[in-house]
Amino acid sequence: MRADRAAGLLDIDEVQVFRSEDRKESIRLAEVHALRVRTRHDRPPSNQREQPFGPGHPWPMEAVIELAEGASGPRRRPLYMDVEGTDTREKVADLAYRLGSAMGLHHQRLVSGDPRRIEIEMRPEGGPGLATLPALDGPADSPGGRVSGAAEGAAAKLVAPPPDPTRFEGAARLTKWSLGDEDYS
Repeated sequence: MRADRAAGLLDIDEVQVFRSEDRKESIRLAEVHALRVRTRHDRPPSNQREQPFGPGHPWPMEAVIELAEGASGPRRRPLYMDVEGTDTREKVADLAYRLGSAMGLHHQRLVSGDPRRIEIEMRPEGGPGLATLPALDGPADSPGGRVSGAAEGAAAKLVAPPPDPTRFEGAARLTKWSLGDEDYS
């Protein structure tokens, strides 16, 4: 992936491993309405143990680019990434901010964050709940452990959207909710 603000393009070059085919796409940055970068959890096959995250075993991530797309509504373009050295939530946040900055996105919000996951949304225009994209202090060095102060701050916050009671199945009902404290009756 290569973001070039001067040319106004995001170039994506993916390899489809099973079919051994290259997929290339260029996206005009002016068409990007939002970018979400989040960690994802891929369960290993049942006969393998999960490896702890480390510089050689990065945290799997997903970047979802939301584009303007005619009458059918926005188009979402997912990118699945394993970036070497990106093994902590702080490093994921740092990569998200750097990618958003390279794409010319000026506003952001932490969508969710807890010890197991993080998701950051970035947009070119401001709006409710969005703050200015933080300035990045110095170059990136994920393998070396250097991240921006803004990324450390984002990773330290606990944020979770309230649960949707309509998605619960069964007799149990959610009567009260606060992050880290659930009471079922």
